Amino acid sequence: MLRIISTSAVIAAMAFGVSATALTAEQKVYKEVRTQNPAGEVVLTREEAKLVTPGEKVIYALQYLNDKSEPAGDIVLTMPIPSDVAYIEGSAETQIASLLYSADNGSTFSERETVMTIDVDGSLRPAKAEELTHIRWTVTKEIAPSERGELSFKGLLK
Repeated sequence: MLRIISTSAVIAAMAFGVSATALTAEQKVYKEVRTQNPAGEVVLTREEAKLVTPGEKVIYALQYLNDKSEPAGDIVLTMPIPSDVAYIEGSAETQIASLLYSADNGSTFSERETVMTIDVDGSLRPAKAEELTHIRWTVTKEIAPSERGELSFKGLLK
């Protein structure tokens, strides 16, 4: 069964910090493709994810550009994880931002190892990767004028 990937809900749910109006951001969804080069080495590439089969790896990328003449700071970007995508543990690593996660539809955020969810018996327990609902990046540096970059995470289509 093939599914069409939609990004409109993800784009609408992004939240920007105080001075992040200096950024232009575009959401992209890719699928990871494995090929073999002439030397026999496996090469991973990305292609636009128009149709994806359950079990395929998808990459949700937020590509940004500071299109203003001054640095942009205090940037906070929050991206929901689509309900038909299971987050791949550790895939949201980034060099320029700290990460927080939510398992309650974005009501609360914490570091990955402390994200909790309510079990069927009503007790709290650590959330599994596939139970995460949102990722929040707090950019830890200013983005210079004309600087481009990307924040992303990987998931498996359920």
